[in-house]
Amino acid sequence: MLAALARRPVRRLLLPAAALALAVGAPASAPAATWHAPQTLTGPVSLSVPHVGLDARGDGVVAWVAGDRRIVAALRRAGGRFGAARVIARAAAHGRVLEPQVAVSSGGDAVVAWAEEAPGRPHFRIRAALAAGARAFAAPRTIGGSTTAWRAQPRVVAAPGGGLLAGWYRDDVGLQLAARAPGRPFGTPRTTLTLPYTPVWWAIAPDGRLHLVWTADGPGGTFVATAVGRLGGRFGPIGPLSQTGGSAPVLAVSPNDTPVAAWREPGAVLAAAGRPGFTLLDPAQTVSPADAAASAPQLAAGPHSAAAVGWGGAASGWPPDRLGMPAWLATRASGAPFAAAQALTPAGAFALAPQLAFDAGGTLTAAVVWADGADRHLEIRQGAAGAPLPAAAVTATSRPGDLHPVWTSAAVAAAGRFTAVAWTAGGQGPVRVFTQG
Repeated sequence: MLAALARRPVRRLLLPAAALALAVGAPASAPAATWHAPQTLTGPVSLSVPHVGLDARGDGVVAWVAGDRRIVAALRRAGGRFGAARVIARAAAHGRVLEPQVAVSSGGDAVVAWAEEAPGRPHFRIRAALAAGARAFAAPRTIGGSTTAWRAQPRVVAAPGGGLLAGWYRDDVGLQLAARAPGRPFGTPRTTLTLPYTPVWWAIAPDGRLHLVWTADGPGGTFVATAVGRLGGRFGPIGPLSQTGGSAPVLAVSPNDTPVAAWREPGAVLAAAGRPGFTLLDPAQTVSPADAAASAPQLAAGPHSAAAVGWGGAASGWPPDRLGMPAWLATRASGAPFAAAQALTPAGAFALAPQLAFDAGGTLTAAVVWADGADRHLEIRQGAAGAPLPAAAVTATSRPGDLHPVWTSAAVAAAGRFTAVAWTAGGQGPVRVFTQG
């Protein structure tokens, strides 16, 4: 079966007339609102990588790891500021917690999900803490299990209808997902795709369909594969996105139900976008300049089929994949091919892949972090997809005492007219949050 898939060309689908009218008539992004003065979050910080989430009303959550045993989080109610950061979970004796992920449902319920090392099997438990209405966190609960550390980190996203969806990979089973309806705890995990020992990236469409992408093995080597289905239901046929290998695939679905995927191949970053309402993607496009692909790509899908792909000298971790490489960005406007890639940082600096998000008006935010000697820099750029982003709207520089520049990191989230960027310049913090809207 895989041999046949590897040889099968990717089909190109015609765009329905109604969708064509939508694409041609898509409005340009609205002017961005003013950025507020950054807020420094108080609370324990150590070797932290912050994560941030928002809903369309402005409810928000920021979370990170303090040391390797505590999960720390701060909440924001719509119209207010982030409160004091608090420890919401501690690992058991001789245990540790891994990097948390966050989301806020359309009803304002915030969630922090993470993997926690524990004795016995499964070796890592998937835990989640909920804050109904972004008010206060309830005691964390175990919602599932995984088996190995590097694949144990869960992802959590807002789901249609005010729900939340958490997913993680269990080596001996495959991709597992647990759904939460408003006002309820997370349900029993379901094995969505049985692909042992194969990490899968997933995204949920506005109509509730699940889009999956992963690296599959075939007789001629690896290739990037995709499938679409529903939680608890059947998935359609597996379709190949690449014929010549591929790694680190990611996928997103726009608000108008347009899927887009990106992945890395030797010396290049590729991307493929679909059409509104269709499940198959058009032929892939190389979006990186020659020999300008090092890190795993970052991806965001915006209104009216806009999309953005970013990469840099490293996605995360030390040592970097490649020193002296800029952070790069390639974007596409409604229904158009990806435009030429734009370098976002100076040559010679150590740059992480930019973190990307679209707001409801179509404004793209790129949070770029890079190190130049002892200095750590944050630049927040905004603009419309399909054109180069203008100079940074927000800049910040710090000189922490950390040895490795990888500890400078940022996360971005956007929903409705709100955008938030969380940044730490070094492993000892502090965590600063920049908000807009």
